[in-house]
Amino acid sequence: MSLFLTKYLPALLWAGLIAAALLMTGDSLQDVGIWFEIPDWLRPLANKLWPWADKLVHFGLFLVLAFLVRRCFLDARGDWGAASKTLAATLLYIVILEAAQIRIPGRGWESLDVVAGIAGVMVALLLLQLIQSRTQAVD
Repeated sequence: MSLFLTKYLPALLWAGLIAAALLMTGDSLQDVGIWFEIPDWLRPLANKLWPWADKLVHFGLFLVLAFLVRRCFLDARGDWGAASKTLAATLLYIVILEAAQIRIPGRGWESLDVVAGIAGVMVALLLLQLIQSRTQAVD
C-alpha cells in the first residue's frame, strides 16, 4: 500500500487535476475564478503574452506529469526504458484530453496545446536524463 501511495498516487492525482482543468467548459473556468482582472500596470505585458499563456500552462502541467509518471515506471535499477514508457503514456494522455475537448462547449482541439504538452514532457525527460547522467558521473 505504501508503494502505491508514494509511487503511483501522485501521478494519478496530478493527471486527474489536469483532466479536471482541461475538460471544464469555458463558462466553468470563469465561474471558478480562473480569469481575473489584470492590474493596469501589467496590462501591456499581459496583452503581449496572453495569447501564449495557456500554452505555458500546458507546458508546465505536462512537465510535472512527466516527472511523476517516469517515477512510476522506474525500477530498482533506474532503467532508462522508463523514459520511453513515460513518453508513450503522456503523449497518449495529451492527445486523448485534447480530443475530448472537441465535445465540450467553449473548448476545442488546439494543435499548439498538444505541441506545448509534448514540449513539457520532452523537457522533463531531458532534465531527468541530465540529472541521471550527472549523478552517475559522481558515483
